[in-house]
Amino acid sequence: MITLLLARHGNTFDPGDIILRVGKKTDLPLSNSGRKQAQNLGHFLQEKYTKIDRVIVSQLQRTQQTAAEALPGVRFEINPFLDEIDYGVDDGKAESEVIQRIGEQALKQWEERGIPPQGWKVEPEKIIQDWQEFAQCLVDKNKVRESGASSLQINTTVLVVTSNGIARFAPFVVEEASIENLPKMKTGAVSCFQFTQERSWALDYWNLLPA
Repeated sequence: MITLLLARHGNTFDPGDIILRVGKKTDLPLSNSGRKQAQNLGHFLQEKYTKIDRVIVSQLQRTQQTAAEALPGVRFEINPFLDEIDYGVDDGKAESEVIQRIGEQALKQWEERGIPPQGWKVEPEKIIQDWQEFAQCLVDKNKVRESGASSLQINTTVLVVTSNGIARFAPFVVEEASIENLPKMKTGAVSCFQFTQERSWALDYWNLLPA
C-alpha cells in the first residue's frame, strides 16, 4: 500500500498580525504559532505512522520549515509543482484589500469550487494534471515485476507539504473526485490518500488538524 500524506504548512501570521494573501511570490517564514502547528503535526505523524519514507516540499520556506519542525533532521526533496499559486495583483496584499477588489462572491467561488478570480495567475486544469501525474509516479516507482505481472512493493509512506492553493486540488488523484464538498485545508492540517493492489487512489481522511 502507498500512503500519501498531504500537509498544509503552518501559520505565517500570529494573532494581531495583518493577514496577507500569501502566494508564490510572497515567501514568508513560519510564525511562532506556525512552528507550534508543525511540531503538533510531527507528534501526530510519529504516533500514527511507523516510518515516513519520503518527504517532498515546495521551494517556499514555509513548507520546508514545516517539514523540518515536524520531523527534525529530515532530508526532503523539493518539487516546484508544490509551490503556492500566483495571486497576481493580490499577491502579498492585505486580505481586506483583496476582498475589496474581487468581492466576497468571487472569493467564495474560489474557496468552494476552485474557480480563480480575475487577475490571479492560476490554471486549475494544469494543477490537477500535475497531481495526477505525481500520484501515478508514486505508483510506478513502487511497482516491481514478478512473473510478467506488476505488483506494489511493501508499504510506502510519503509526506507532501504544500500550500492551500495547490493542496485544494489534490483530491483529483481520486477517480471521479470533486472538491465542492471538501473544506479547504487549515494551516497545519493533514489529509491522507491511499493506493492498494485492489483499487486505485482513495481518500482516507481530509483536513485533520493535530492538537
